[in-house]
Amino acid sequence: MDALPMAGTPILLELDGGTWRLELVEHLPPSERVLRLALGEMPPLELTRLEPGRRVACRFHEGETLGAFESRVSGLVKDDGRLLLELERPHSISRSPRRKHVRVNRRLAMKVRLPLRNEALCRAVGREMVMDCWVQATAVNISAGGFRVVLELPRHHSVAPHREARVRFDLAELHILDRRVNLVRRDWSTGETVLVYAFLDLSPAETAGIEAFNLNWLGTAPAVPAKENP
Repeated sequence: MDALPMAGTPILLELDGGTWRLELVEHLPPSERVLRLALGEMPPLELTRLEPGRRVACRFHEGETLGAFESRVSGLVKDDGRLLLELERPHSISRSPRRKHVRVNRRLAMKVRLPLRNEALCRAVGREMVMDCWVQATAVNISAGGFRVVLELPRHHSVAPHREARVRFDLAELHILDRRVNLVRRDWSTGETVLVYAFLDLSPAETAGIEAFNLNWLGTAPAVPAKENP
C-alpha cells in the first residue's frame, strides 16, 4: 500500500464540481482502514450530508509533488468538539511532479477587455459590428500561469474571435492592471461563456505574488467551497 500523507497535510476534496480544502487529522492503524479529515469551524453542509459509500477524489501537495487518490465516505465522527469526515483508507495513491504553477479553485472578480459582437446591431445594419469592451467576469480557478473565467456579457452580445485580451483584478494586496492574456481555448461544455486564458506579461513580482497567495491558501485557509470543475 502506498505511503499516506502526514497528519496535518491539507487535502483538497473534489465533489460534484466543487473543491473543498480539509485537513488530514490522522490516519488510524492499518487495521482501522480509515482516514480522518477535519471539516473546520463551520462544517460545510454539503460534506456533512454525505452518505456512507459516496466516492470522492482527493489531492494534496508534498513539496514539489502532487498526490492524488480516490476513496469512499465512511461517515462522520466527533473528536474533542470537532466534526471529522472519515474516508476509507485508499488502496493506492498516485504521486507526480507538481505543475510549474499551483492552481487553486477560487472565485475571483475580474474585468476582461476583449472584442464583442453586437448581434442585434449586426442584424440591423447588415454588417459586422465588433468593439473592444470591458466586461465583468468571475475567475473560477487561477494560477500564475493563467486562469479560467466566466464572462457576464451584455444582452445581445457574443465574444468575437480573438487571440489576446486584457485583464484587471485584485488579489489580496496584489493589483493586476491591464495585463495581456492569450486565449487558450473556449469551453463549450456549458451554456455559460467560459474562456481559458494564459498570462503573457506578468512581472516577476506579480507571478510570485499569485504563487504565494495560492500556496498560502492551500496551507492555511479553512474549508471553503469553490464551485468549479477545473
